[in-house]
Amino acid sequence: MNENFDNKAATWDANQQRVIRAKELFDKILEVIPVGEDMSILDFGCGTGLLGFNFAPHVKHVTFADTSAKMLEQVEQKALKLRYNNCTTLNLEKSQITRQYNIIASLLTLHHITEFETAIINLLDSLTPGGYICLCDLDPEDGSFHREQVPHCGIQRRRIHTLLEARGIQIISNTAGITINKTIDNLEKEYTTFLIIGKKLTE
Repeated sequence: MNENFDNKAATWDANQQRVIRAKELFDKILEVIPVGEDMSILDFGCGTGLLGFNFAPHVKHVTFADTSAKMLEQVEQKALKLRYNNCTTLNLEKSQITRQYNIIASLLTLHHITEFETAIINLLDSLTPGGYICLCDLDPEDGSFHREQVPHCGIQRRRIHTLLEARGIQIISNTAGITINKTIDNLEKEYTTFLIIGKKLTE
């Protein structure tokens, strides 16, 4: 899987629809939760950082975490070009998440992780009391979204909802996320996503 994303990294942002969708998702998040200049953000499964860079001008720090070294190289190059000195990268193949974050956000990452529920539980451990977790992923689909095999053809949002509540997370939003249109075998197909936002209660 890492090799696949490594090979795509240099041209990932050439698809402007990806850039537009990430900004659309960021705007949806802003409608629900406050984002302030004292906050630290984790963009989990960041790819080239399309979601996280929307946060960067508004917060204290953004950590971009991924397992693809080439994707993280793209993040570092962008940060230099944009002159953002509040951005760092974290290669999850080599290092673990060790700090605490006010907001943890993930865009279309969970369906690539076999044990995604375990991944969410681990993320919650890195969320500050009163912090927010924002998870956007594919609704269940027929397997046509990816040309390569992935662990999950979308995720039932109730699994995310149930898991978060069981861990003491207050669900403050469970809505449609972004819509993705793809041409599959000369046919235009529409894929929907969910956006679930939860708040970790203060202890």
